[in-house]
Amino acid sequence: AMPYGITSDQFYKDLQFLYEVLSPTNHFQESINRLSVVLAINNMTIRQLFEITSPSCKDFIVLCRYEGKIVPCKDYIKQSLTPNGLCCSINYAYVDGER
Repeated sequence: AMPYGITSDQFYKDLQFLYEVLSPTNHFQESINRLSVVLAINNMTIRQLFEITSPSCKDFIVLCRYEGKIVPCKDYIKQSLTPNGLCCSINYAYVDGER
């Protein structure tokens, strides 16, 4: 749902500044404020918005090998939020003993 005074066109234009939430420069504060209002009205977090608007790891990682064996990527790739957006990494596969 769009809050009163914010059009869907404006929302889509503001999405280009979504990275500003993670690495603020304060150059696009009005856009960030509008995005924050849309998120609040829709009871969403920044991470959820990134997950919706970013490609999924499975969309571009087609094959995973671990210890010389082909393995299901979903079991080894972890998605994390970085200052550049969502990142797909195998480096974090065993953080805290998780697989």
